[in-house]
Amino acid sequence: MKRKNPISLVTREDATPEARAALDQHLAGGFKLTNMKQTLLHSAVAFDGMINASEKIQRELLKHGITERMILFFNYVVSTGNKCLICGTLFTMVMKQVGIEDFSKLNLTEQEQELIDFADALVKDANHVPDEIYDKLRERYDEETLVLLVVHGVHMLSDNYFNNIVGVELDDYLLDYFEDDAEE
Repeated sequence: MKRKNPISLVTREDATPEARAALDQHLAGGFKLTNMKQTLLHSAVAFDGMINASEKIQRELLKHGITERMILFFNYVVSTGNKCLICGTLFTMVMKQVGIEDFSKLNLTEQEQELIDFADALVKDANHVPDEIYDKLRERYDEETLVLLVVHGVHMLSDNYFNNIVGVELDDYLLDYFEDDAEE
């Protein structure tokens, strides 16, 4: 899928030494080089802030009782709700890889539903999450965890906005998972 992208992709070889170091740190964690990351490689600071920081936050969430499944659901809801071609397709692929074909038919735990409600609220209006959603989160999590959840949500939104604003092209490995909802 070809999109108009105003910012070129940077190869590892063409990146600055600082950007290469940030990328190498990321790749050492078992991650792949994607079109979004190749766009971010124009700036080591941007790459580190968008990619490496996001991974650190997700690792912290795991320590606070937020499971990988919950993070996946949260990311899926934010990214598909924001209509991010890259992240929405990525999380659709991951859902299918773990055997989830229809998200709407899942039996969710109360904790999963609370996180999904939070993700939905962020997509609808990131400037105002309703008090009743925060009330449920406050009952379950301490304030450190709440801060991590909010920052993780902000990172997901920023990834989505970056990809959409810059027009990052869909990675080849995601093409089989792209769902064109143009007829909706």
